[in-house]
Amino acid sequence: MAFKCSNCGHKVDEKPRKGCPGCGKICRFDVLADAPKNPGKEEKPPSEWEAAASTALTTIVRQPTLDACANSNSLPDEVCLTAMYSAVAMPEVEISRLERKNKPEKREKKIAFSVFGANYDSKGNALTGLEWGFEDRSFDQTGHGASVCAEYTMWESLAASVKKKPYIGIGQTVCPCRLCMARYAALAKKFGATILVLWENGYDGEPDHSWAVFSSAGTAYVRNKKE
Repeated sequence: MAFKCSNCGHKVDEKPRKGCPGCGKICRFDVLADAPKNPGKEEKPPSEWEAAASTALTTIVRQPTLDACANSNSLPDEVCLTAMYSAVAMPEVEISRLERKNKPEKREKKIAFSVFGANYDSKGNALTGLEWGFEDRSFDQTGHGASVCAEYTMWESLAASVKKKPYIGIGQTVCPCRLCMARYAALAKKFGATILVLWENGYDGEPDHSWAVFSSAGTAYVRNKKE
């Protein structure tokens, strides 16, 4: 750590106990910011997933059924939403035989995703040009917090062609947290897409076996909790 004399600007590695070696006066020494490790090298811009965190999820619209969300805030009609729902494949968490035998709790530390991007034929009322990002892909969340979530790894692993499809379906074994829902909403708005997320295990107060849908306007719709 370096310090600078507030009077003459003389720099020292440690604060002097007596006067400044430069001007000889007893002055205040301010801490100098550390120089970048690689001078002249531009900092790496944040990823799409990281940048999406700057958009807070201020409103969640709760609906009893997916059909009730149709035609709202740039969402497609109920036929299209139903086609997306039917196309989502629910993945299986990959766990080795050794983990299954010695660490059965390991399954709870993993989350799996299955993702597709598609177009929609309004005349035929069907999804077209389905492109799978990956299927049954598992990520270990052990030792990671919300800042390094499995959703980050999943999204950054998707091909640009999948992310830029207007209809994106995501099946994941665990419900996304509130922050990840905010990111999904921001990304749906950025790409002008509809993102439908289905999950098996609830999280952050959301029920098991439920869904959330994010419109191109950035609005989030989540199924009501079961009473």
